[in-house]
Amino acid sequence: MRVYHFLNEEFGLKDLLEKRIKISNLLDLNDPFEFGNIVFTKSSEKNSLRISMEIVASYTGVLCFSRNWKNPVQWSHYADRHKGICLGFEIKDELLEEVHYTHQRIVLDKKVSEEEITRRNLVTKYIDWKYEEEYRTFINLGQKEDGYHFAYFDDGLKLAEVIIGCRSSVSEDKIRELTKPLGDITISKAFTSETNFEVLKTEIK
Repeated sequence: MRVYHFLNEEFGLKDLLEKRIKISNLLDLNDPFEFGNIVFTKSSEKNSLRISMEIVASYTGVLCFSRNWKNPVQWSHYADRHKGICLGFEIKDELLEEVHYTHQRIVLDKKVSEEEITRRNLVTKYIDWKYEEEYRTFINLGQKEDGYHFAYFDDGLKLAEVIIGCRSSVSEDKIRELTKPLGDITISKAFTSETNFEVLKTEIK
């Protein structure tokens, strides 16, 4: 499946240079409701899940992607107001978890195992995030580098495309220089539609 990762110019070029993207800490994402999607009747149940999440976060991180590169809100939020870039990756379907969006927090069902509750908690978000069309892949954490964990481009995280934001000053030549070791990468320039609220792109040959 082709999925997309938005970045500002600085980190986008850095990731292309180093052929890697940063793995996010499960307990340090930008939504305060993240991984707090369960409604509990007992404080002991809440504490049990919190401990489980802390244990999982100690050895697992997450890479977040979108199914959609066209949404102008994502370019604004995650690619520095369209001045950054968007990386398109080919990732095997079985490695991706689709995020589910809901109006209501999950009511705890005692028949559901703790493992299943934890899994559902990892891929559930409030409905207002639906525009992101998010997919996630969970990765075992290795050693930190420069204070962070990274996932390197490989067959499981195959860079296939770079889209330069419509307000970006990044040159085609710079992108070609950085992606040349990776083989045939599609490079496109984004522009805004004149008929609707959508970002479009044109491939740079």
